[in-house]
Amino acid sequence: MITPKTRDSKLNKLAAKNGDYSSFLESMKNSKMKFSGLRILDKSVFDKMTREEFGTWTRNKPESFDGFKEVFDLIEAEIKNRYELAIGLYTNKFDQNVQGLSLCDLINQFEASLLPLRKLSLILNPQVTISTTVHPRTKIKYAVVKAYWIDGDGNLKRSVNRNIGVEDWKLAELASKMFSTAGFKSYLETRNINNGAMADMVISKNNKSWVVEIKADDRDSFIKTFISLELWKEYKKEYQL
Repeated sequence: MITPKTRDSKLNKLAAKNGDYSSFLESMKNSKMKFSGLRILDKSVFDKMTREEFGTWTRNKPESFDGFKEVFDLIEAEIKNRYELAIGLYTNKFDQNVQGLSLCDLINQFEASLLPLRKLSLILNPQVTISTTVHPRTKIKYAVVKAYWIDGDGNLKRSVNRNIGVEDWKLAELASKMFSTAGFKSYLETRNINNGAMADMVISKNNKSWVVEIKADDRDSFIKTFISLELWKEYKKEYQL
């Protein structure tokens, strides 16, 4: 039994209109990935904070975090490459290279160049629904995120499902899974030995560590980042990157 808890995002399927193509390509030009949804602080700063200072920090708006820069750079480079291929087909004048090709052939070639770019657009802005499902034997409720992806025929389908834990949202465990895909080691909960302040988790990479706080108010933004990275894994598998 599945009970929807959020509404489906509006689908954005391209129609075969010149303005639609132009608008879509323009929307992908110079696109940038953004990390969001977690409050992350250099552990060396955390270790020097008083409990009051740490409490104030946790109430502030999440700051940017460059720990996923390497992954985001790869995504942005792929977007740039696919955009340049598609925009070249869309705007270049016909020359001798198209001799022997019909208009249908050229349209199919252009449509094929858009397919990976459309998938990348879903990595930039995932379309997701969050539901709960009840285990038939234990009756325990689990949270499930379903994300839209594009199949080989170019159809938008809700085909990526991720079980993200029991319904009370153990987001620290989900964050641990997300960070591990980017090469981080994570440890749930840490205590400042000087003042007893507690953080949800610590992550480490390349001899540097950060503390991570996860707030319920940040849940949706965090889920978006998690799904973006999951879809990137799907994309890499499909295109053998």
